[in-house]
Amino acid sequence: MSEQTLSPAQQAQIDNRDVEGKWKQKQHGDVDDSLGVLGIDEQTETVDYSFPEATQILRADASREEWLAERRHGIGSSEASALMGENRYKDVLDVYEDKIGVAEPVQSNYRMRRGLAMEPGIREEFTLQTGIATQRRGLLANKERPYMRASVDSMTSDGGILEIKTTSYHNRGDWDEEEGRVPPEAYWQVQHSMGVTGRSHAWVAADIGGDFMIIRVDRNDDDIEALRGAVDELWDRKEAGNPPEPNSLEKIQSTYPTAEPGKKATASPEVEKAVSQFAAAKEDEAAAKERQKTARAVIEGHMKDAEELVAEDGTRLATNKQNSTFSKSKFTKEHPELARQFTVQKEDIDTKALSQAHPDLYTEFRARRFSV
Repeated sequence: MSEQTLSPAQQAQIDNRDVEGKWKQKQHGDVDDSLGVLGIDEQTETVDYSFPEATQILRADASREEWLAERRHGIGSSEASALMGENRYKDVLDVYEDKIGVAEPVQSNYRMRRGLAMEPGIREEFTLQTGIATQRRGLLANKERPYMRASVDSMTSDGGILEIKTTSYHNRGDWDEEEGRVPPEAYWQVQHSMGVTGRSHAWVAADIGGDFMIIRVDRNDDDIEALRGAVDELWDRKEAGNPPEPNSLEKIQSTYPTAEPGKKATASPEVEKAVSQFAAAKEDEAAAKERQKTARAVIEGHMKDAEELVAEDGTRLATNKQNSTFSKSKFTKEHPELARQFTVQKEDIDTKALSQAHPDLYTEFRARRFSV
Protein backbone atom coordinates (compact mmCIF):
# COMPACT_ATOMS: atom_id res chain seq x y z
CA MET A 1 0.00 0.00 0.00
CA SER A 2 1.32 3.46 -0.87
CA GLU A 3 2.36 5.84 1.90
CA GLN A 4 -0.68 7.71 3.25
CA THR A 5 -1.39 9.90 6.28
CA LEU A 6 -4.30 8.55 8.32
CA SER A 7 -6.01 9.99 11.38
CA PRO A 8 -5.68 8.06 14.67
CA ALA A 9 -9.29 6.85 14.29
CA GLN A 10 -8.63 5.62 10.77
CA GLN A 11 -5.42 3.88 11.79
CA ALA A 12 -7.22 2.26 14.74
CA GLN A 13 -9.73 0.72 12.35
CA ILE A 14 -6.90 -0.79 10.31
CA ASP A 15 -4.94 -1.98 13.35
CA ASN A 16 -8.01 -3.59 14.94
CA ARG A 17 -8.78 -5.50 11.79
CA ASP A 18 -5.22 -6.79 11.52
CA VAL A 19 -5.30 -8.05 15.11
CA GLU A 20 -8.71 -9.74 14.80
CA GLY A 21 -7.98 -11.16 11.38
CA LYS A 22 -11.43 -10.41 9.94
CA TRP A 23 -10.37 -8.68 6.77
CA LYS A 24 -12.09 -9.68 3.59
CA GLN A 25 -11.87 -8.47 0.00
CA LYS A 26 -14.95 -6.82 -1.48
CA GLN A 27 -17.09 -8.92 -3.80
CA HIS A 28 -18.57 -8.29 -7.22
CA GLY A 29 -21.58 -6.00 -7.15
CA ASP A 30 -20.70 -4.33 -3.83
CA VAL A 31 -20.25 -0.58 -3.64
CA ASP A 32 -17.48 1.00 -1.58
CA ASP A 33 -18.73 4.36 -0.35
CA SER A 34 -16.05 5.73 1.93
CA LEU A 35 -12.57 4.46 1.12
CA GLY A 36 -12.07 7.69 -0.80
CA VAL A 37 -13.23 9.69 2.23
CA LEU A 38 -10.67 7.88 4.37
CA GLY A 39 -7.94 8.24 1.77
CA ILE A 40 -7.50 4.46 1.43
CA ASP A 41 -6.67 2.69 -1.83
CA GLU A 42 -9.68 0.43 -2.52
CA GLN A 43 -7.58 -1.96 -4.59
CA THR A 44 -5.14 -2.78 -1.80
CA GLU A 45 -7.08 -2.18 1.42
CA THR A 46 -9.13 -5.08 2.82
CA VAL A 47 -11.88 -4.69 5.42
CA ASP A 48 -14.42 -6.79 7.33
CA TYR A 49 -17.61 -6.69 5.28
CA SER A 50 -18.43 -10.35 5.81
CA PHE A 51 -21.90 -11.69 6.67
CA PRO A 52 -21.29 -15.23 7.97
CA GLU A 53 -24.93 -16.11 8.63
CA ALA A 54 -26.41 -14.80 5.36
CA THR A 55 -26.30 -15.15 1.61
CA GLN A 56 -26.64 -12.33 -0.88
CA ILE A 57 -29.86 -12.40 -2.95
CA LEU A 58 -29.56 -9.08 -4.77
CA ARG A 59 -26.66 -6.74 -5.40
CA ALA A 60 -26.67 -3.16 -4.19
CA ASP A 61 -27.21 -1.91 -7.75
CA ALA A 62 -30.17 -4.22 -8.51
CA SER A 63 -33.13 -2.66 -10.32
CA ARG A 64 -36.32 -1.55 -8.56
CA GLU A 65 -38.21 -4.30 -10.39
CA GLU A 66 -35.85 -6.92 -8.92
CA TRP A 67 -36.35 -5.52 -5.41
CA LEU A 68 -40.14 -5.50 -5.75
CA ALA A 69 -40.13 -9.07 -7.08
CA GLU A 70 -38.32 -10.27 -3.93
CA ARG A 71 -40.41 -8.31 -1.44
CA ARG A 72 -43.01 -11.02 -0.81
CA HIS A 73 -40.44 -13.78 -0.40
CA GLY A 74 -39.30 -12.70 3.03
CA ILE A 75 -39.70 -10.45 6.05
CA GLY A 76 -37.43 -7.41 5.99
CA SER A 77 -35.74 -5.52 8.80
CA SER A 78 -38.04 -2.50 8.52
CA GLU A 79 -40.98 -4.81 9.32
CA ALA A 80 -39.42 -6.31 12.46
CA SER A 81 -40.83 -3.79 14.94
CA ALA A 82 -44.37 -4.42 13.67
CA LEU A 83 -43.95 -8.12 14.46
CA MET A 84 -42.84 -7.17 17.99
CA GLY A 85 -45.80 -4.81 18.47
CA GLU A 86 -43.55 -1.75 18.68
CA ASN A 87 -44.18 0.04 15.40
CA ARG A 88 -46.23 3.22 15.62
CA TYR A 89 -47.04 3.23 11.91
CA LYS A 90 -47.46 -0.41 10.86
CA ASP A 91 -49.29 -3.40 12.30
CA VAL A 92 -48.32 -7.09 12.16
CA LEU A 93 -51.45 -7.65 10.07
CA ASP A 94 -50.18 -5.04 7.60
CA VAL A 95 -47.01 -7.12 7.16
CA TYR A 96 -49.04 -10.29 6.64
CA GLU A 97 -51.26 -8.60 4.04
CA ASP A 98 -48.17 -7.33 2.23
CA LYS A 99 -46.69 -10.83 2.02
CA ILE A 100 -49.86 -12.36 0.59
CA GLY A 101 -50.20 -9.52 -1.92
CA VAL A 102 -53.40 -7.83 -0.75
CA ALA A 103 -51.91 -4.71 0.88
CA GLU A 104 -52.17 -1.36 -0.83
CA PRO A 105 -48.86 -0.50 -2.53
CA VAL A 106 -46.77 2.08 -0.69
CA GLN A 107 -46.78 5.35 -2.62
CA SER A 108 -43.54 7.29 -2.80
CA ASN A 109 -43.75 10.72 -1.18
CA TYR A 110 -41.49 13.72 -0.71
CA ARG A 111 -40.18 12.65 2.70
CA MET A 112 -39.22 9.22 1.36
CA ARG A 113 -37.49 10.71 -1.67
CA ARG A 114 -35.76 13.30 0.51
CA GLY A 115 -34.48 10.58 2.83
CA LEU A 116 -33.04 8.59 -0.07
CA ALA A 117 -31.38 11.69 -1.50
CA MET A 118 -29.74 12.45 1.86
CA GLU A 119 -28.30 8.97 2.39
CA PRO A 120 -24.96 9.50 0.58
CA GLY A 121 -24.19 12.64 2.58
CA ILE A 122 -25.10 11.02 5.90
CA ARG A 123 -22.99 7.98 5.02
CA GLU A 124 -20.01 10.20 4.24
CA GLU A 125 -20.50 12.25 7.42
CA PHE A 126 -20.54 9.04 9.45
CA THR A 127 -17.15 8.06 8.01
CA LEU A 128 -15.72 11.55 8.51
CA GLN A 129 -16.73 11.57 12.18
CA THR A 130 -15.79 7.98 13.04
CA GLY A 131 -13.05 6.98 10.61
CA ILE A 132 -15.04 3.81 9.87
CA ALA A 133 -15.31 2.81 6.21
CA THR A 134 -18.59 1.55 4.74
CA GLN A 135 -19.75 -0.61 1.86
CA ARG A 136 -23.28 -0.93 0.52
CA ARG A 137 -24.79 -4.37 0.12
CA GLY A 138 -27.91 -5.56 -1.60
CA LEU A 139 -30.58 -7.90 -0.26
CA LEU A 140 -29.33 -10.53 2.20
CA ALA A 141 -31.15 -13.66 3.40
CA ASN A 142 -30.39 -15.64 6.54
CA LYS A 143 -28.98 -19.08 5.74
CA GLU A 144 -31.09 -20.88 8.37
CA ARG A 145 -34.22 -18.82 7.67
CA PRO A 146 -34.20 -17.70 4.00
CA TYR A 147 -37.43 -15.76 4.63
CA MET A 148 -35.67 -13.59 7.26
CA ARG A 149 -34.05 -10.88 5.18
CA ALA A 150 -32.24 -7.56 5.44
CA SER A 151 -31.16 -4.80 3.10
CA VAL A 152 -28.82 -2.83 5.35
CA ASP A 153 -27.85 0.68 4.30
CA SER A 154 -24.17 -0.30 4.58
CA MET A 155 -21.76 -2.74 6.17
CA THR A 156 -19.11 -1.05 8.31
CA SER A 157 -15.45 -1.97 8.28
CA ASP A 158 -15.39 -2.62 12.04
CA GLY A 159 -17.72 -5.63 11.75
CA GLY A 160 -21.00 -3.77 12.16
CA ILE A 161 -23.79 -2.39 10.05
CA LEU A 162 -24.85 1.18 9.32
CA GLU A 163 -28.51 2.21 9.38
CA ILE A 164 -29.30 5.71 8.11
CA LYS A 165 -32.30 7.69 9.30
CA THR A 166 -33.77 11.11 8.51
CA THR A 167 -36.55 12.61 10.58
CA SER A 168 -37.92 15.96 11.73
CA TYR A 169 -36.83 17.84 14.83
CA HIS A 170 -40.25 17.15 16.38
CA ASN A 171 -39.07 13.54 16.88
CA ARG A 172 -35.95 14.66 18.76
CA GLY A 173 -37.20 13.04 21.99
CA ASP A 174 -36.89 9.56 20.45
CA TRP A 175 -33.11 9.90 20.23
CA ASP A 176 -30.30 10.26 22.79
CA GLU A 177 -26.60 9.80 22.02
CA GLU A 178 -25.53 9.68 25.68
CA GLU A 179 -28.12 7.07 26.62
CA GLY A 180 -27.71 5.21 23.31
CA ARG A 181 -31.45 5.49 22.70
CA VAL A 182 -33.06 5.13 19.28
CA PRO A 183 -36.77 4.78 18.37
CA PRO A 184 -38.20 1.25 18.78
CA GLU A 185 -38.65 0.96 15.00
CA ALA A 186 -34.92 1.57 14.46
CA TYR A 187 -33.90 -0.68 17.37
CA TRP A 188 -35.77 -3.73 16.09
CA GLN A 189 -34.67 -2.99 12.54
CA VAL A 190 -30.97 -3.23 13.39
CA GLN A 191 -31.45 -6.23 15.70
CA HIS A 192 -33.19 -7.98 12.80
CA SER A 193 -30.33 -7.07 10.45
CA MET A 194 -27.78 -8.41 12.93
CA GLY A 195 -29.86 -11.56 13.30
CA VAL A 196 -29.84 -12.04 9.52
CA THR A 197 -26.15 -11.32 8.95
CA GLY A 198 -24.36 -12.39 12.11
CA ARG A 199 -22.82 -8.93 12.56
CA SER A 200 -21.92 -7.84 16.10
CA HIS A 201 -23.25 -4.29 16.35
CA ALA A 202 -24.97 -1.48 14.48
CA TRP A 203 -24.37 2.21 13.99
CA VAL A 204 -27.47 4.35 13.53
CA ALA A 205 -26.58 7.65 11.85
CA ALA A 206 -29.48 10.09 11.89
CA ASP A 207 -30.22 13.55 10.60
CA ILE A 208 -32.84 14.89 13.01
CA GLY A 209 -34.08 18.16 11.60
CA GLY A 210 -30.51 19.18 10.78
CA ASP A 211 -28.92 17.78 13.96
CA PHE A 212 -26.59 14.84 13.34
CA MET A 213 -26.34 11.88 15.72
CA ILE A 214 -24.40 8.62 15.67
CA ILE A 215 -25.64 5.99 18.11
CA ARG A 216 -24.18 2.51 18.57
CA VAL A 217 -26.59 -0.38 19.20
CA ASP A 218 -24.99 -3.66 20.29
CA ARG A 219 -26.31 -7.06 19.33
CA ASN A 220 -28.83 -8.47 21.83
CA ASP A 221 -29.11 -12.22 21.32
CA ASP A 222 -32.16 -12.54 23.60
CA ASP A 223 -34.08 -9.98 21.56
CA ILE A 224 -32.91 -11.57 18.32
CA GLU A 225 -34.15 -14.96 19.49
CA ALA A 226 -37.56 -13.46 20.36
CA LEU A 227 -37.63 -11.79 16.96
CA ARG A 228 -36.81 -15.06 15.20
CA GLY A 229 -39.79 -16.64 16.94
CA ALA A 230 -42.05 -13.82 15.72
CA VAL A 231 -40.68 -14.12 12.18
CA ASP A 232 -41.21 -17.90 12.18
CA GLU A 233 -44.78 -17.51 13.45
CA LEU A 234 -45.75 -14.92 10.85
CA TRP A 235 -44.15 -16.88 8.01
CA ASP A 236 -45.98 -20.05 9.11
CA ARG A 237 -49.21 -18.06 9.13
CA LYS A 238 -48.47 -16.72 5.67
CA GLU A 239 -47.85 -20.21 4.31
CA ALA A 240 -51.03 -21.54 5.95
CA GLY A 241 -53.21 -18.55 5.01
CA ASN A 242 -53.90 -17.88 8.69
CA PRO A 243 -53.78 -14.11 9.39
CA PRO A 244 -52.56 -12.86 12.78
CA GLU A 245 -54.67 -10.75 15.09
CA PRO A 246 -53.93 -7.02 14.70
CA ASN A 247 -52.06 -5.38 17.58
CA SER A 248 -52.47 -1.62 16.91
CA LEU A 249 -55.61 0.34 17.79
CA GLU A 250 -56.07 1.70 14.26
CA LYS A 251 -55.83 -1.76 12.66
CA ILE A 252 -58.07 -3.34 15.32
CA GLN A 253 -60.73 -0.72 14.66
CA SER A 254 -60.56 -1.18 10.88
CA THR A 255 -60.61 -4.99 11.21
CA TYR A 256 -63.62 -5.00 13.54
CA PRO A 257 -65.68 -1.95 12.46
CA THR A 258 -69.02 -3.42 13.58
CA ALA A 259 -70.28 -5.01 16.79
CA GLU A 260 -72.57 -8.03 16.96
CA PRO A 261 -75.67 -7.07 18.98
CA GLY A 262 -75.79 -8.80 22.35
CA LYS A 263 -72.37 -10.45 22.01
CA LYS A 264 -70.17 -10.36 25.12
CA ALA A 265 -66.44 -10.97 25.50
CA THR A 266 -65.07 -12.24 28.81
CA ALA A 267 -62.04 -10.29 30.03
CA SER A 268 -58.79 -12.04 30.94
CA PRO A 269 -56.75 -10.72 33.93
CA GLU A 270 -54.54 -8.85 31.47
CA VAL A 271 -57.55 -7.16 29.85
CA GLU A 272 -59.07 -6.30 33.25
CA LYS A 273 -55.77 -4.61 34.10
CA ALA A 274 -55.92 -2.67 30.82
CA VAL A 275 -59.46 -1.48 31.68
CA SER A 276 -58.20 -0.14 35.01
CA GLN A 277 -55.25 1.51 33.31
CA PHE A 278 -57.52 3.16 30.74
CA ALA A 279 -59.84 4.51 33.44
CA ALA A 280 -56.89 5.87 35.42
CA ALA A 281 -55.45 7.48 32.29
CA LYS A 282 -58.80 9.19 31.63
CA GLU A 283 -58.76 10.61 35.16
CA ASP A 284 -55.17 11.80 34.69
CA GLU A 285 -56.14 13.39 31.38
CA ALA A 286 -59.07 15.21 32.96
CA ALA A 287 -56.86 16.48 35.80
CA ALA A 288 -54.22 17.60 33.29
CA LYS A 289 -56.85 19.51 31.29
CA GLU A 290 -57.94 21.31 34.47
CA ARG A 291 -54.30 22.27 35.22
CA GLN A 292 -53.95 23.53 31.64
CA LYS A 293 -57.14 25.55 31.98
CA THR A 294 -55.95 27.16 35.22
CA ALA A 295 -52.53 28.01 33.80
CA ARG A 296 -54.04 29.35 30.57
CA ALA A 297 -56.30 31.68 32.54
CA VAL A 298 -53.24 33.20 34.23
CA ILE A 299 -51.40 33.57 30.90
CA GLU A 300 -54.29 35.02 28.88
CA GLY A 301 -55.30 37.23 31.79
CA HIS A 302 -51.83 38.74 31.70
CA MET A 303 -51.73 39.05 27.90
CA LYS A 304 -55.19 40.66 27.62
CA ASP A 305 -55.38 41.94 24.00
CA ALA A 306 -51.71 41.30 23.18
CA GLU A 307 -50.89 38.88 20.33
CA GLU A 308 -47.60 37.69 21.74
CA LEU A 309 -46.07 36.99 25.16
CA VAL A 310 -42.31 37.37 25.49
CA ALA A 311 -39.75 36.90 28.24
CA GLU A 312 -37.63 39.79 29.50
CA ASP A 313 -34.90 38.84 27.02
CA GLY A 314 -37.38 38.93 24.14
CA THR A 315 -37.81 35.16 23.77
CA ARG A 316 -41.31 34.30 22.58
CA LEU A 317 -43.24 32.31 25.19
CA ALA A 318 -46.78 32.21 23.76
CA THR A 319 -49.06 33.66 21.10
CA ASN A 320 -52.80 34.34 21.03
CA LYS A 321 -53.55 35.48 17.49
CA GLN A 322 -56.96 35.92 15.90
CA ASN A 323 -56.57 33.16 13.32
CA SER A 324 -58.51 30.24 14.80
CA THR A 325 -62.05 28.94 14.13
CA PHE A 326 -64.58 31.26 12.47
CA SER A 327 -67.70 31.71 14.64
CA LYS A 328 -70.61 31.20 12.24
CA SER A 329 -73.31 31.64 14.87
CA LYS A 330 -71.89 34.92 16.20
CA PHE A 331 -71.39 36.28 12.67
CA THR A 332 -74.97 35.34 11.67
CA LYS A 333 -76.35 37.04 14.76
CA GLU A 334 -74.43 40.28 14.20
CA HIS A 335 -74.57 40.34 10.37
CA PRO A 336 -77.70 38.45 9.28
CA GLU A 337 -77.88 39.98 5.79
CA LEU A 338 -74.29 39.09 4.95
CA ALA A 339 -74.80 35.64 6.45
CA ARG A 340 -77.73 35.01 4.09
CA GLN A 341 -75.74 36.39 1.14
CA PHE A 342 -72.88 33.96 1.73
CA THR A 343 -74.93 30.94 2.74
CA VAL A 344 -74.64 27.97 0.36
CA GLN A 345 -76.78 24.87 0.05
CA LYS A 346 -74.98 21.56 0.45
CA GLU A 347 -76.21 18.09 -0.43
CA ASP A 348 -76.25 15.82 2.61
CA ILE A 349 -77.68 12.45 3.65
CA ASP A 350 -80.80 12.61 5.78
CA THR A 351 -79.50 10.14 8.37
CA LYS A 352 -82.68 10.29 10.45
CA ALA A 353 -84.85 9.23 7.50
CA LEU A 354 -82.27 6.59 6.51
CA SER A 355 -82.24 5.09 10.02
CA GLN A 356 -86.04 4.76 9.93
CA ALA A 357 -86.21 3.30 6.41
CA HIS A 358 -83.15 1.03 6.63
CA PRO A 359 -82.20 0.56 10.31
CA ASP A 360 -79.81 -2.36 9.66
CA LEU A 361 -77.82 -0.49 7.03
CA TYR A 362 -77.75 2.61 9.23
CA THR A 363 -76.32 0.59 12.12
CA GLU A 364 -73.76 -1.11 9.89
CA PHE A 365 -72.23 2.21 8.91
CA ARG A 366 -72.22 3.80 12.35
CA ALA A 367 -68.87 4.09 14.16
CA ARG A 368 -68.37 2.13 17.35
CA ARG A 369 -68.19 4.16 20.56
CA PHE A 370 -65.78 2.95 23.24
CA SER A 371 -66.45 3.67 26.91
CA VAL A 372 -65.24 2.40 30.29
